[in-house]
Amino acid sequence: MAERLACTANVSAACLGIVDLSSQHLVDVWVGRGKAGSDLPLSDTAALVSDKVKTFLSQRQARPASTRARALRAAKGDSETWLRSRRYLIGIGAQVGNFAPMAAFVNGAIGSASRPELQHLARIGLTYAEQLRNERAEVEAAGGLNGLQTQIPDIILGSLSFGVAVSDASGGLRYMTSLARTWLEENDELHVAHDRLAGGLPQNQKALQAALSAATGTPGQVSVVQLGGAENLPKTIIVMPVSQSPGLALVVFGHSQGDRALRDLMLETMGLTVAERQLAKQLLAGKSLAAAAEENNLTISTARSYLKRIFAKTGSHRQSQFITLYHQLMPPLRVAAQPRPGPERQQ
Repeated sequence: MAERLACTANVSAACLGIVDLSSQHLVDVWVGRGKAGSDLPLSDTAALVSDKVKTFLSQRQARPASTRARALRAAKGDSETWLRSRRYLIGIGAQVGNFAPMAAFVNGAIGSASRPELQHLARIGLTYAEQLRNERAEVEAAGGLNGLQTQIPDIILGSLSFGVAVSDASGGLRYMTSLARTWLEENDELHVAHDRLAGGLPQNQKALQAALSAATGTPGQVSVVQLGGAENLPKTIIVMPVSQSPGLALVVFGHSQGDRALRDLMLETMGLTVAERQLAKQLLAGKSLAAAAEENNLTISTARSYLKRIFAKTGSHRQSQFITLYHQLMPPLRVAAQPRPGPERQQ
């Protein structure tokens, strides 16, 4: 729908979304390119619109309208707010609960995005966004953020043997499973501060930020991140793009020890013997070679011999390289929206 509106309006791009007025962020956004074309990436278009909306809402909150002014607007049926410049036209619709619909037209270069006739086309986009705003408002009335999260198939996410979190480019958390929360509580390499993922050490923060930038950029890239800490071996997370939600990343935390069948199958596929697999499991759990040898009642020399064979069979040269290889061989995850009637989501 966003692409169709952009083409009809003859602008560089159109952007539809839902604004969370409490946080002043776009919680959903759909961007489409128009026939006019632009060197401005779609992710930058969404970022431009988000910044303008946030600035406007911050200023409005600092200087709230008088009760009389609000009453006059309501009496005239004026529930829309329009932001205009030569580069963009942004419309914010009526608020229901904490949410309001948003529609915007953007030109990559200084142009005439605020032509008066474009407001009629932008209202079409607002109509579509209003449908999703109403759904979110219903969820909020049923239980706020917890109600919203229960709409995600938690029963499926809960059956996974690894933790999952959804984050924006700066680490701001949008969703997190209980296994992800447990992983963060048990490991010092990452933690949650002010609802954001953060590295416990500067090098971890740098590695996390680089991975989030790669995942939320254009095109999105998958990163296997090794986080250093007190343990001899690094902890590993995977950061990947969410294809239908530009600007968001899926962060996958380490496997739990309960996923024995999948782990054993992968290690067996690598050609490891039973004894080698037992040692490998301890290494994948983050233990040092000495600790893994003790756990398996092996001498350190026997453990080193097994480790050399593991390296030879997997083409690895270091324990950290073997761990990275294992995580890279995980079946790829794909995030898809639950099918429902409504506006088409364009990228």
